[in-house]
Amino acid sequence: MLSSRKLCVVTAVMIIAVANVLVFHRVFLLSGFDAVPGAIGDGLYNLAVLEHWRRVVTVAESWSSPNWYYPVTGVLGYSDALVLLAPPYVAARLLGLGAVASLGLAQISASALGFAGMVVVLRGLLSLAWPAVLAGAAGFATASGLYQSLTAGHVQMMAIEALPWFAALGLLYLRSGRAGWGAVAALMLSLILCTSFYVGWFICVQMIVAGGLTVVLFPGLVGDWVVAQRWSIIRVGAAFVFSLLPFISLYGSVALHSPPRPWAEVVRTLPDITQLFEVRGAAVWGPVGEALWPGLAERGGELGKGIGWGLLVVFLAVSVRLVARPCPGMTNDTRRLAQILAGSTVICWLLMLQVDGMSLWSLVYAWMPGGHGVRSVFRFNLVLGFSVTTVAAIGLDQAWRGGGRVRQSALGLLMAVIMAEQVNMLPEFLSRQRDIALIEAVPPAPATCRAFVLMPNTPSPLLVRWSRQMPAVLVAQFHSLPTLNGYSGMVPPGWGLYDPTDIAGYRSAVVEWGDRYELWSGLCGLDLEAGHWFSLMRAALL
Repeated sequence: MLSSRKLCVVTAVMIIAVANVLVFHRVFLLSGFDAVPGAIGDGLYNLAVLEHWRRVVTVAESWSSPNWYYPVTGVLGYSDALVLLAPPYVAARLLGLGAVASLGLAQISASALGFAGMVVVLRGLLSLAWPAVLAGAAGFATASGLYQSLTAGHVQMMAIEALPWFAALGLLYLRSGRAGWGAVAALMLSLILCTSFYVGWFICVQMIVAGGLTVVLFPGLVGDWVVAQRWSIIRVGAAFVFSLLPFISLYGSVALHSPPRPWAEVVRTLPDITQLFEVRGAAVWGPVGEALWPGLAERGGELGKGIGWGLLVVFLAVSVRLVARPCPGMTNDTRRLAQILAGSTVICWLLMLQVDGMSLWSLVYAWMPGGHGVRSVFRFNLVLGFSVTTVAAIGLDQAWRGGGRVRQSALGLLMAVIMAEQVNMLPEFLSRQRDIALIEAVPPAPATCRAFVLMPNTPSPLLVRWSRQMPAVLVAQFHSLPTLNGYSGMVPPGWGLYDPTDIAGYRSAVVEWGDRYELWSGLCGLDLEAGHWFSLMRAALL
């Protein structure tokens, strides 16, 4: 049985953990499961991807071919597949919950997973004091920058919540040399890549930087470990290649036939020195940043994902101390881990930093496989948040254990600030009642319809607000009817149905696509706002 002291600790930990997760997801809970942070375009698209996974489970739809961009197959590879978010979402849908409610519960599940993973790393593997563990877990799993990403519709960035588990498995492998831990870590990385390519790719970039730094700082240890574990390294490598096969099958052909992102487009998402510290929408520091750097939020929609300033100051102070002087009471393994995490994080910041359009990231863009496909580089900061919070938690633990009541009280206040600074007040959200109810109200299509395309009779301001394509993509999911429309980071060759509000140009694009794939038999049109289906004849579009 638990002693009364341990019971109090467990209760306090659970209360703080639940409070952090609930505050992070307050919009969903206070709206009565009607709204989640998000934007109309990407937010609804990610909802459609999760609906696709529901159809994979319930009607055995091809996992790589959702029913948009009909009749092209393999189009899931045009964007992120959200694999790790699919199980809680599909489970909620099978229990009878609506799409938005299921999305909100999937996000809560991911946050709880991330918080628990940080507890496993910081308490279970590094044996840090509970106050430091909770500050670190809150600073990562419910980070302000992650909330900012959600309000932009980037649900896929919740893949970072699996990063602590990947790190825990990796640490277990490094400590024990058991190939089983390494193989499971490799599988976890593959699942992260299949949830969000950016998150998995950024993890790989930091691992390469951290590996190079480890060789420089501790060459003897690295050499001895590699020699001792050479066969387990081969087995883990083979397991990683095998676990990557679904990812390769999904994205390989798409990558081969996709043009690279222009460097001019990439450099716009790199931060300058002030943007590196911007915490857009943060309740504590957001207004301070706007006062110091007016108009900062208008410089780029992909920025604003800075680390909370309290957490950042602790991280920098601990990093300096790791270099400047010994840390009594800290084990050699923990000190080496903190040095590698801190050093690789600072190096990655320097790589991303741009000055007058010049950046060392051009080297990553040119030489790192996959670099040409990554546009929104500063999302990397969400991945680096794991290292920042881990290093900061290690430093807070040292200070906490070595101090009296006065110091611990001051540290407790600092940790409370770290938790509070994660609260983000950005107002963008998706609402079922406002944004999806009209789509859900579309009646079933006639039995003669084999596929459909949006065909508004007049220019529609609603379609503009819905990013034009998204109603068709969701109707296709809700009614199990393929659509010629689509929405994703890339599009099939020859597809030109971009703007249904441009009546003449859009009709011409529908004719071209219909002729290319001979789709006229059984093709229907949908007037969304009228809720009206009709048989679509080629001659009527000319």
